[in-house]
Amino acid sequence: PLPRSGPHPLLLLAGALALATAARLALVPLLGHTHPFLTFYPAVALVAATAGRLYGLLTTAGAAGLAFALFLPVPGG
Repeated sequence: PLPRSGPHPLLLLAGALALATAARLALVPLLGHTHPFLTFYPAVALVAATAGRLYGLLTTAGAAGLAFALFLPVPGG
């Protein structure tokens, strides 16, 4: 195999999700519970473009979980 240049794809995935989550948390006062996935789109695109389809899908799953856990309102709450 050819030597890999750049960070390991899982580090890229984790860093992209962390940055996207921090950015979305910073936007809570402005956006509230609207647009919960807004900052995750660029993270998914970056990881998919640089690390490949598998890591893009894993980033999508992680972004969905974080958005549902942190930024969507609780039904009936």
